[in-house]
Amino acid sequence: MVTIRRRVVAIIVVLIIFITVTLYYRYQIQNAISYASRPLWDTPEGPTNIIPHFYALGLEPSPAVCKLHGVEPRDGDRQVWDAVLLSTELDLLEVRLNELDMVVDRFFVVESNRTFTGIPKKPILQDALLSPQFARFRPKITYLLHAGRIPNKGESPFNVEREHRLAMTKLINSAISPPLTAAPLVIMSDVDEIPAAHTVALVKEFSNGRAGGGVGEPRWKSGDLRVSMYIRIQNRGEIIFYGMRGGIVGKFSV
Repeated sequence: MVTIRRRVVAIIVVLIIFITVTLYYRYQIQNAISYASRPLWDTPEGPTNIIPHFYALGLEPSPAVCKLHGVEPRDGDRQVWDAVLLSTELDLLEVRLNELDMVVDRFFVVESNRTFTGIPKKPILQDALLSPQFARFRPKITYLLHAGRIPNKGESPFNVEREHRLAMTKLINSAISPPLTAAPLVIMSDVDEIPAAHTVALVKEFSNGRAGGGVGEPRWKSGDLRVSMYIRIQNRGEIIFYGMRGGIVGKFSV
């Protein structure tokens, strides 16, 4: 009888711990299950016709390169605008700005004082723009501090993220005014999804309605970006390898 009672108590304790942990980490668990099962229920969006990109170091856009990719020269100059939501990935933003500076005309950055799950955080970009690493990009950057909020009970953090993206869309729309002669090509992606500058240069110069991102042109297929790493020498004698999602993948002293 005592053994049965102990088993019942043990089961109840385990259930209480399980329910408590599940409720506390419900958003993380929900997102993990959603991403793990995504191939079963989701369908791909955007273009299905992937255009191979032929590139070698020093290869500049030309009629021959245009013909190789099956695209046509654009009528007139088109600006390229880059738009990202910033959380804490300041190092990755610096990498992105350095990679795209020569081919992007304007950068749009929306930051918040809370994460999508409602956790308070200190905005970091305004102070960073005064540093030597970011000062030279400042004339190109349009910055918006968007007031975050705590998701309602049972509400998905993706709803909060959607509000941030709508704020970005409004910011971009407010910047479209004369003397623009054509709609800009807008890159909208996460900070760690960094297209190569030579790819952006190709799309900026040529299009046949399949490989662009402007009005009347289908969106790029960004799922084929290569996974890369970058190195930051943070302290003298120490080299840190970062993955393009921001996590440290290696560290050693020299």
